[in-house]
Amino acid sequence: MKINDYPARPYIAKAIAFFSILMGLAQMATWAVLFSLGKVPEIVTQPFGTWLLLVAEFITGLTLVFGGYALLIRRTWGLHLELAALGMLLYCTVYSTGVFGQLGNIPAAAFFAVVALLAGLSISVGLTIEDIRR
Repeated sequence: MKINDYPARPYIAKAIAFFSILMGLAQMATWAVLFSLGKVPEIVTQPFGTWLLLVAEFITGLTLVFGGYALLIRRTWGLHLELAALGMLLYCTVYSTGVFGQLGNIPAAAFFAVVALLAGLSISVGLTIEDIRR
């Protein structure tokens, strides 16, 4: 099935792309603010693991932004990058749901659970799109 076979497909692809870009920017901005305000105490107690976590989070954020943009401008590789980025987001949000749930922070756990659900739904819908080119 090609994206242009159904009138709704281009809009769905755009919605997925915007969701991805928004999540990528939000993820990077959140970590930048937390780090600049000194709200990442693990950087002192567990520096190696925390730096690797930050690198992974920023790689995920950048991949979400680039994947979403590539999907918007209909690059042939855009959908593949977008699906990989959404998979990375799904992993991050499922993990974060567990972390915040364990800490008893139910609102944060619920937020990450919703984002994980949306990421999984975006992946499922994205897998139905074979070709986003005209």
